[in-house]
Amino acid sequence: MALETYKVTVTEGDKKGTASYVRVLIQFSDGNSSWTTASVSDNVLLASINALCDGYNYKLAMIDLRNRL
Repeated sequence: MALETYKVTVTEGDKKGTASYVRVLIQFSDGNSSWTTASVSDNVLLASINALCDGYNYKLAMIDLRNRL
């Protein structure tokens, strides 16, 4: 399993404040298939960790599903 693409986009916060948000998109591949996860937060590290964990959890869930069939 490999991380193919890591992309961070900064978006504007609400009009009442100055806070902005980041959206992290991560594309993974295992050589046979690919999948993308995303996370949004006001903290780039938190968004990155969430998207990364979601990608690994997805892969593990697909492995488990295939083993049950």
